[in-house]
Amino acid sequence: MPKSFLNRFTKIFLDDLLIDDYRVILQKQASDVFNEAKVESLLMVTARAGTITKNNPNADHSTVNMRDLSRFMTLYRSYLA
Repeated sequence: MPKSFLNRFTKIFLDDLLIDDYRVILQKQASDVFNEAKVESLLMVTARAGTITKNNPNADHSTVNMRDLSRFMTLYRSYLA
């Protein structure tokens, strides 16, 4: 992109979220649906999926992030309804 266009935006650099950060967010956002055991299970699956994609040379090296977890919570809520 041209520099004149990029100058219109502010760059923000953030550290990656830690597993504890995800845990706190999920427990606060989904306390109506997820108990602590379900949150831990979801985080374990997420961590495992990240490990699989990092170790697979043919995998798309995307990571699961908070947006993905929020979408999963929305899907899970609609499944329960």
